[in-house]
Amino acid sequence: MKELSLGGGSLQSALQAFKGGADSVYVGLKEHSARKEAKNLTLEELAKLKLFATQNSKKIHVAINTLLDDEELNSLIPTLRSLELLEIDGLIVQDFGLAALIKDQFPSLALHGSTQMAVHSLNGILQLRDLGFERVVLARELTLKQIEELRKKCPDVELKVFIHGSLCYGFSGLCMASLNLTNRSANKGACSQVCRTYFSSDQQERDSTYPFSMTDLAIKENIRKLVDIGIDAFKVEGRMKSPLYSYYTAAYYRKILDNKKVTTEDFEKIEAQFSRQNLGGWTFSYGKEKPSENRKTPSLVTLNYPSHVGYKVATVLSLKREKEESFLEVITEKPLSQRDGLQILRKTSDGRQQALSFALKRLLDKNKKEIYESNNQETVTVVTDTNLNFPCPTTLYCISKSNLNLPLIDENSLKVYKYELNLKVTLTENNLSLETLNNPSFIKNKIKIPYDIKSQRALTKQNLEKNLDSIFLNSNNSYVTVSSLLIENKTPLAMEQLFYPSSVLKEIRRNFLSELEKIYLQELSSPNVENPVKKRELIKLPERESINGKFPFIDPITVNRKFKEGEVLEKLLPKVDNFSYLPLPPVTFNEEEQFKSLSELTSLNENIRVGLNNIAQLRWAKNNLNTECFIDVYLYVANKSTANYFVNTLANLVGMYHWVERPDLETANWAVTTTKPTVRLPLFISRSCYRYDSLGLSCENCPRKGSWEVFQSSKTYVVDVVDCITIVSEKRNATNLS
Repeated sequence: MKELSLGGGSLQSALQAFKGGADSVYVGLKEHSARKEAKNLTLEELAKLKLFATQNSKKIHVAINTLLDDEELNSLIPTLRSLELLEIDGLIVQDFGLAALIKDQFPSLALHGSTQMAVHSLNGILQLRDLGFERVVLARELTLKQIEELRKKCPDVELKVFIHGSLCYGFSGLCMASLNLTNRSANKGACSQVCRTYFSSDQQERDSTYPFSMTDLAIKENIRKLVDIGIDAFKVEGRMKSPLYSYYTAAYYRKILDNKKVTTEDFEKIEAQFSRQNLGGWTFSYGKEKPSENRKTPSLVTLNYPSHVGYKVATVLSLKREKEESFLEVITEKPLSQRDGLQILRKTSDGRQQALSFALKRLLDKNKKEIYESNNQETVTVVTDTNLNFPCPTTLYCISKSNLNLPLIDENSLKVYKYELNLKVTLTENNLSLETLNNPSFIKNKIKIPYDIKSQRALTKQNLEKNLDSIFLNSNNSYVTVSSLLIENKTPLAMEQLFYPSSVLKEIRRNFLSELEKIYLQELSSPNVENPVKKRELIKLPERESINGKFPFIDPITVNRKFKEGEVLEKLLPKVDNFSYLPLPPVTFNEEEQFKSLSELTSLNENIRVGLNNIAQLRWAKNNLNTECFIDVYLYVANKSTANYFVNTLANLVGMYHWVERPDLETANWAVTTTKPTVRLPLFISRSCYRYDSLGLSCENCPRKGSWEVFQSSKTYVVDVVDCITIVSEKRNATNLS
């Protein structure tokens, strides 16, 4: 069965997703979640959700998909132990150090690669597989054809793809807009959604006040194509969405996956919860398969309004005000009901769209008689107590439906999940011992406690096995429940001849569970015990700004072509202390050609140092040991565990820049030396072509490049399109090397 996976920003949202038909949910905890503004779950709520999921054959994945410094990584250890005790089905991670830690110390927890890792190529998937990942959440920027190719080339790793929900303008994990403009890091779960804010421009050929605000993804029935390709799991974005959104989105895609017919009304139930689609159009995917195509797909951006618009429900013909009420004469396209949430959009003097939202208080038919619900294509009067003023005719949108509310699932009635413990009871003449046959991996040894109690000969035939089962099975403490009992009789008497007082056995049970709880509590709260790592000296890399091209990365394909044409390498690559530096792009959709060009360049020029900016590039580096490589700014060395992973992975590693968002990062106690980064990274690296999606220019005869300026808060930003990839940077002087 293919897995339908929805976000659970709260316990109620996760429960409603399951109720709607989700096979799994992905949730965040109160800390270290890429959706920090979501309600997220406590460990107790997670334990309740886990038991509910287990009882209903569902799965839970926990997202710890942010970057972590050393202090945060160490403080996370008790949480990881709790997640192992809850037997969570998978952890979605971004941080390489966290992944290495989980693989080493928590092997029972399955690793899932977050979309924050920006994995969009074969070598990226294979490198995560080598690190021990069972599943990879692919970048949202892939086309259907590219997804199919990856599936064919890599059949032994589970692939998860986005099928519905909000899209980021920049590649997840590479976006610096929030940090640069508001000092809130998206890599720490604090994205301020700069892409949804207003930018002005005097160069655009049509109004484009929100040029970086993406429309929403909705592949609808095309999910069957992904099923045919062999994709393992389908992800609906939405940890910031409501429980109603979770339920209706799950129900809609559950129908499609179960080969049931879906209707327009089914989809409108989703649109009533959240939808950006009307102004920009829902999108299936990045439908442009190659740059040379004259793409005829809808724009990927919602140019005029960046938030929820619902779906079109009517046209407002006239508006009048009487006393404290507004009366809107409308002709309906869809049914209207009392207490529906409605909205119109009106244009302001600066060209923006302004939303006016209001509740439908009363509904009148053409005879001014009050009705509860209208029909389609019917002229009715909408009455609201909101003071409205806008020109007519205009479009009326439905942003919530009163008849779609669902009863809440009683969270207080839910029981918590407990680790199922297998016990062994050993009987001898002079004692009874209890021993755990299984434990989570943070309990290093089996726990065995003997109790002094002499075996007695029974006066009548006993069923001791049944008596022991009744006393010990399903007994529990805060962490475990006894699920099975193995009895070993080492006394000279047969089982039916043995007698132990029930009161004594119950006291033993109470004592054993109490001692077990103390041991678990101590281990759950104890600090991490680190394995010693041999210190390795790395070089201090150059000031990061000194090895930029026009951007903080350089295309090896372009450099190799120009080098073959006779240009001198010193003019193509920055040179510091007799070494040429080639920091690779963090995004490439022609990986094979890029690596071929890179190999040709480095084979002819031994003094080139290659900067690695995507996990896929580690595989090239491992296969080209004669080339010196360094970990560059987009691989985020945020903690010593990450640094150790890169050192242990690459024998040809000569240096690394540490986490670019934390130039003050304390690295004195690391086993390796890192270099402080000095670079201002682009706001966005996007596969939405600014030229096509935001300016509305045709792909026909397109030069596949261009440069424009946009403005916000007295600052100027340069928008560059290079081979249909959009790069948005703060305007400043830079040397163009490639």
